[in-house]
Amino acid sequence: SGQGWDKTQLTQVLPWWNDLIDVEQQSYTGDGSVVVIIDTGLVANWQDYFPVENILTEYSRSYTQELGKDNVAWDEDTEGHGTACTGTVIGYRIGSSNTWVKGVAEDAKIVMIRCIYWIGGGVTETEMLNNWADAINYARSLKGGALSSYNMIVSMSLGYDNTNAALDSAIANAENDGIVISTSAGNDGPAAGTTAYPANNPDVTSVGACGEADHTGAYGLTGIYDDMPENDFSKVFSL
Repeated sequence: SGQGWDKTQLTQVLPWWNDLIDVEQQSYTGDGSVVVIIDTGLVANWQDYFPVENILTEYSRSYTQELGKDNVAWDEDTEGHGTACTGTVIGYRIGSSNTWVKGVAEDAKIVMIRCIYWIGGGVTETEMLNNWADAINYARSLKGGALSSYNMIVSMSLGYDNTNAALDSAIANAENDGIVISTSAGNDGPAAGTTAYPANNPDVTSVGACGEADHTGAYGLTGIYDDMPENDFSKVFSL
């Protein structure tokens, strides 16, 4: 890869949560797909974790910086959330070690978009929601142009208890363009037992979290590389 390490030369490990969903049994590798991740960015040393060929740097951008909301570039993730989401998709190298943690779609390309994900400090609800819409519309422009040869997924691990016309329209138009919009179910919906926006938009594929009773009450790492039993989901629970 020209960055001093090659994931194929590292020890390959499968985390239990990917074993649970049988990642190792799937023929799909992500080849021919691009995942546009709308999140907090990638950490500055992202090349320590991800192969350079997977990250489409020329199309990645930071709206928070461009709009003057902060001075954080797309490759200066200050929270680690966008970096973690990227690792879920394509896998990651553990620091400077010789270990590669396998992802669910390791051949996928990644476009990282740092978005506005807070209200306050001069940011209104409308401005935040409009920025999510702008990020989706930017992904649409890539699908209609430079990245037209790829299957495209827009991944948004974020949520809020409201939406607006701009966001709803951006999602509908993206789906009409053949783009899959996938979002987290959201940590808090507007009421008990409900999901947040944009997860509860009918055009969206929403994803919740789950655990396994012997391994975690939430997101713990106990037994991270354990071999999970096949076809036994009796201890699996959703969060």
